[in-house]
Amino acid sequence: MNDTVLVGTGGYGLRHLRSLLELQRAGRLRLVALVDVHVGDQASALLAEHRSALARYSDLGRALAVHQVDGVVIATPPHTHFDLARTAIRAGTAVYLEKPPVTLLQDLDALAALPATRRVEVGFQAAGATVGALHRAWTALGRPPVDDVVAHGALTRPDEYYRRSRWAGTWFLDGQAVLDGPLFNPLAHVVQAALLFAGQVERDWAPASVEAECFHARPIEGDDVSALRVTPHRGPRVVAVGTTSTDVVVRPGVLVHTRNGTIRVTDGGERVVACRGRRRIPVPHAAPVVSALERAVTDPRGPADPLLSLRSTRNLVLTTNAVAQAVGAPGTPPRSSTWDGQRVAGLGRLVAACARRAALLSEVAPEWAGSTGRIDVTEYRGLMHPELVAA
Repeated sequence: MNDTVLVGTGGYGLRHLRSLLELQRAGRLRLVALVDVHVGDQASALLAEHRSALARYSDLGRALAVHQVDGVVIATPPHTHFDLARTAIRAGTAVYLEKPPVTLLQDLDALAALPATRRVEVGFQAAGATVGALHRAWTALGRPPVDDVVAHGALTRPDEYYRRSRWAGTWFLDGQAVLDGPLFNPLAHVVQAALLFAGQVERDWAPASVEAECFHARPIEGDDVSALRVTPHRGPRVVAVGTTSTDVVVRPGVLVHTRNGTIRVTDGGERVVACRGRRRIPVPHAAPVVSALERAVTDPRGPADPLLSLRSTRNLVLTTNAVAQAVGAPGTPPRSSTWDGQRVAGLGRLVAACARRAALLSEVAPEWAGSTGRIDVTEYRGLMHPELVAA
């Protein structure tokens, strides 16, 4: 039986804790330790419910020195992922790293270069299912040429999210890149799915340039309304538009514009609609699969899923870095926008319109212009920014 350590018990870590305790109850693994600076009330209550008394540490290195560990699950703030993942890989354990993997391209490349002896995967479960659904629908349409792949979503985050920690809603903190915004945290799974699918349509797909528009309706340092376009050397463009300050929720998903129809996938790949003109095309259902987390912790010596590997996330991290470098800092929405403290009126409709047209915010609503940045990424190696303190 495999021994597992969980790093981080808040936010997504709480969900992982629940899953790991259920797997332990089923005799699939042993959860031997938690690593966190503070285990909150919800996590403590869950441990009590399962009658689980685990060793607790504030340092992963110490936990790995005490326990013979097969796998480490990391669910901490994004800017802490690099050091933790490096520690676990060097210790020879399998790693399941919550998305986004790291915040800097140079850190991702450094992790990918480490000689990992066990599987290392990034928690993009919904991205994998979405890519599978997109590919089945594209095949059902006859694999026509694809012009644009659009990731989109309009969500509302409560004020509590931005008050819960210093890093929430920031791009930089104490000289480190955090880059917490809608497209690279809550909507990262659909952006990743769009990039991965573009790579399936065009085998040699690679970004040539990135355009971006980033705004903050809330009084935060980061963004909460953003759009980007990745233009490749060959193959479909990838567009992403999203917000965490909408008045009307638009389900996160991917919309594909092909020469003879459209494909829309939402709900983590569970809802798939393919249309040729006005006619709906049947799409085969996916076979049931075991969750990526379960596979990783119960089979730590197995091969990493190519759609969840560190290398599979390179275009996402590259795009994240390029957006921050091209824009510099988020701007403010147009004065005509009505803001009630948490939501921008009309923003949900704007996101939906951008998805339909595969367009940036300013290309649909010109009053949102003024903060469009562009950067060539053919030889891009990572973020350079005055707020970023070199290690």
